[in-house]
Amino acid sequence: MLLFPFGVQLPPQTCRLLRCHTSRRNRKRLGVSFEGESPSTRWLVVDVNNDSLGTPNVFLGADPERPYVSIGLPHAVHRWEFMLHDGETEEQATDPEFVNRMLASHVPDPSTLNYIRRRVFTHHARVAGSFRKGRQIIAGDAAHLMPVWMGQGWNSGMRDATNLGWKLATILSGQATDKLLDTLTDERRDHAKAMVDLSLTMGKVIKIANPLGVFARDTASSVLNLFPSVKSYFADMRFKPMPRYVKGVLADPSTKASGTANGKLTNKLIPFTTANTNISPVGVQFIQPKVRTDELGTVLLDEAVGKWWTLLVCGNDPVDVLPAETLAKLKDLGARLVAVVPETQYEWAKRDMHEETLVLADTAGRLKKWFDDRPTPMLLIRPDRFVAGACLNQDGPETIDAVLAAMNFHSSARSEQDPAPALAN
Repeated sequence: MLLFPFGVQLPPQTCRLLRCHTSRRNRKRLGVSFEGESPSTRWLVVDVNNDSLGTPNVFLGADPERPYVSIGLPHAVHRWEFMLHDGETEEQATDPEFVNRMLASHVPDPSTLNYIRRRVFTHHARVAGSFRKGRQIIAGDAAHLMPVWMGQGWNSGMRDATNLGWKLATILSGQATDKLLDTLTDERRDHAKAMVDLSLTMGKVIKIANPLGVFARDTASSVLNLFPSVKSYFADMRFKPMPRYVKGVLADPSTKASGTANGKLTNKLIPFTTANTNISPVGVQFIQPKVRTDELGTVLLDEAVGKWWTLLVCGNDPVDVLPAETLAKLKDLGARLVAVVPETQYEWAKRDMHEETLVLADTAGRLKKWFDDRPTPMLLIRPDRFVAGACLNQDGPETIDAVLAAMNFHSSARSEQDPAPALAN
């Protein structure tokens, strides 16, 4: 049984092969390229039990003599990584005395540490040319490898899983063919490569050994640290590229084109030309504000709407603004109909809106601010919380049709008691 992050359970016969562990054999079996580079620099990685430091920090030591990484991991494990010099063999580097010397400036007494492993490895910065061939799929480390500097290897694998899980569940339910799996590469490869490239660049900055280069890097860092906003920008890693899908299960908010989405809003209607932003909300993850219902209290949006598709409308009941034919398609999709209203309007909206509509109170006003800035009061949100479609209410039917066409959706016979593929609790 495969259990994906947002709760979709899939039986083992779902696909012939799904590989997530890095292996040259996995990619050779698929016949896909593995593009990028493998720097010749070798690293000693040391993991210990019972974290002897206990600090919840990540240290990227840009020491020109020997760059290092020090990071506290879950389950009280601490990891260090030290760059090895030419001439230092693997046998030397994994010798306990050598390791103790490396750690002497990090912990009070390295000789008492409970070692899990001491091994030498080489960083790789590579991305597979395709994540799918026939019924064989690769994800995680099998699809992309990156240096440790940005800590994005595991995160990228989770993004693969959340992208893939709902698609497999849709195919299993009989609502799409396996052609839907082609969108995995379309949607995930570019961002995975961006994270690989960023991690590689960060490593090159940290590993500078030339004295002039070290002086320039350290001087620039010292100056930037004088400005709190700049310091926090880098400390919080807000420079990371965020995922934006331009091909896949999407509909362009301006042209209603199926399977693609421009990063900019180009519609010439007044609501678009007078909006506070012309950046398209389609192809990016939706925000995660707190909302309230009488039954749930104040919870995060994801907890309120559930784990599958969501048709989210600002201030209106979806049943009132969409025709019966479109509502029937949303029902077949298993989409939750949701209306968001200000806190002060919650009571009457809950009383007057249709029973099948979930009414949410925008307790902190974050959703109002989001919709104030954008001319797209109707959103079709995917199970992985990426916005698949965004439009004016009148464009709802055409936009929803375009999204369904992008996933080759076709209705399957399902009972009202089973409106969506099986979800784990």
